[in-house]
Amino acid sequence: MPQEWAGESGRDRAVERYVQELLVRRPGSRPELPATLLLGPRGSGKTTVLRHLADWARRAPVARLDLAALGQEGRKPIDVLAGLVFQLNETKRDFARLRFPGLGC
Repeated sequence: MPQEWAGESGRDRAVERYVQELLVRRPGSRPELPATLLLGPRGSGKTTVLRHLADWARRAPVARLDLAALGQEGRKPIDVLAGLVFQLNETKRDFARLRFPGLGC
């Protein structure tokens, strides 16, 4: 079986289409913004597809954290929250800046 690269497998393309539907906001679309959690055994390609999606969607306000790595580093839930806020607060050319006033310390 030939090796499939990030973003080229059928699974990766399906995940990309799903994410695109969530990123491209159309009038009358769903008001809520869901969170998506990828689960799978070690080596199943979760980190690879997330890296691909982060590169693909970098013009939008997106956040990507590897919770397993943070846990191995002894990080706490507040570190996860701070990482999400930091990444989502980044200035993007085509999007209004997301603000988190409750977390401004």
